Amino acid sequence: MKVSPVFYKLFMDNHFGKSYPLTANDLEVVRRKMLSNLRELKPTRFKNMIGASPYCESPFGNREFFLINTDPYYAYEVTLEMHWRSGTDEGVEYITKYIEAGRKISLGCEQTSTFPPTVYGWKVVGETRK
Repeated sequence: MKVSPVFYKLFMDNHFGKSYPLTANDLEVVRRKMLSNLRELKPTRFKNMIGASPYCESPFGNREFFLINTDPYYAYEVTLEMHWRSGTDEGVEYITKYIEAGRKISLGCEQTSTFPPTVYGWKVVGETRK
């Protein structure tokens, strides 16, 4: 499978793949998403979810995305669907990440300060408890 130039730029972000402990802000994001699902009568399908911070320490852009494991006891192998758009180009990539119990992993930053800007959309499409 050929890796898109956009995906290559994402890997060049020095935050990609780093693991962090969950913070109070992360737990608030999880709580809000679960409450939203309850209001819409949508059951939470996966123990892992996508979160975003409003800023990124990378010089490339403004939002950093995270994979958050809400299960404090089990690690998971998670399959992610990444939609990307850069100028008139767009595509979909599938990534599998291993995440430890109660942790978050950086998925990288949007690259809005580059030309053309690169925008990402993430979605959890599968998970396996390890």
